[in-house]
Amino acid sequence: LNVARELKEARFRVEVDLREGITPGSKYFDWELRGVPLRVEIGPRDIERGEATVVRRDTLEKQTCKRKELAELLSKTGEKMAADMRQRAWQYTKQRVYRTEKLEEAKELLDKRAGIIEVPWCGKTECGHKLEEITNARVLGIPEDARETIRGKCVVCGEKADSIVRTAIAY
Repeated sequence: LNVARELKEARFRVEVDLREGITPGSKYFDWELRGVPLRVEIGPRDIERGEATVVRRDTLEKQTCKRKELAELLSKTGEKMAADMRQRAWQYTKQRVYRTEKLEEAKELLDKRAGIIEVPWCGKTECGHKLEEITNARVLGIPEDARETIRGKCVVCGEKADSIVRTAIAY
């Protein structure tokens, strides 16, 4: 319980699970269902050695440390976990962005729920509305990270495109 107090003083949210008659695995499962990102395990042998084990929810990676280093390890592990999750989310998103210059292909990809579809666009509001109507999807906007010269024609009206617009199914 001293560990819980020390971690609370270090500005961590802490719950101590002292339920009896429940296996450790059941406790871990209960807390995982609640979305707890990091779990600290301290058993009788850990107390003797002055150690604790930190477990990441996303990878189940375990790290053992001295008790006095626990707050620092939790902080570093939390930062690493957030960076890893951000990177995985970015990779997941990038793998689901498709570009086409054909309206029918865009519609097919959207019907398959493939992800985000990029198409050439003239920039006219009416073409944006028509694109939404034809594809049954929402226009998300022009990607900020697109710093390219646009060649091609608007998928709706056929005039010269001046940008790429993203569209996707809204849930």
